[in-house]
Amino acid sequence: ELERRLSLGIHEYLKFLEDRGIELVKEENPYDCAELSVNLMLEREFTAIQLVSTGKLKNIVRVLFTKFDVEVVKTLVRLKLLGMELDEKLFICAGRIKRSELKSLYSREIKDILLTLPFVNEKVAERIASLYTSGKIQEAEVEIDERYLTFLKKSLPRAGRDERYVRKFFENYIKAKKALMEFRRNRDRLLAEKILGKRIEEGVTPEKLEEMLEKRNIELARRLAHLNPLSISFLLYFIALKLIEARNLKLVARAKYYKVNEEKVKSLLEGV
Repeated sequence: ELERRLSLGIHEYLKFLEDRGIELVKEENPYDCAELSVNLMLEREFTAIQLVSTGKLKNIVRVLFTKFDVEVVKTLVRLKLLGMELDEKLFICAGRIKRSELKSLYSREIKDILLTLPFVNEKVAERIASLYTSGKIQEAEVEIDERYLTFLKKSLPRAGRDERYVRKFFENYIKAKKALMEFRRNRDRLLAEKILGKRIEEGVTPEKLEEMLEKRNIELARRLAHLNPLSISFLLYFIALKLIEARNLKLVARAKYYKVNEEKVKSLLEGV
């Protein structure tokens, strides 16, 4: 469906987004309008999921959506280090950190921004902030990711058939993230190859490997959802699909703004 819309002008594309039920925000730049509108759509839908969730599901959703807080924190710190203005279209605020808090957070010291994450204490925040300010950005973000994965693993449910499916999904998610971090550190492909069950070609980029691992996670989520369609597993699959939909919608908007060749865009669109 998106491929058929690649020939549209940017304003026709915005109308297409509106027809899909995406509420457009007022921005001078139509690309900014598309990017921010899609992010706000995700925030509304994911907030609704949190509001209707109860019991074990509520806790699972809360822990899962902490990953949005992780990305918010990393983006805020990077903007501060670069001395750039706060750009709201860069954020998806679907976790504990709300969009209304971004400006206040951005005005704080790096250590205080890091302390908004539930798995970061004073000592850890000081160490990660030191890594950031000394230019070791990748090391800092690897430590944040590792701590999030530990937090995620400790928070997983342990009993019942449905919980077993959810645990399996998250355990594979954690393995994939660790494989990607290992590859970013020293280009070690062994763990990723074990997860994917095939050899990875020389010269693969971290971005391409991340895409391969993510597709495998989505396929696992799909299988678990079909095994138990009335379970939490189906919700995990829905969330994965919504994130892919949002990335594709924003990719097309960016491509129109930068006048990228249509065939190139088709090759970048994610399928499931």
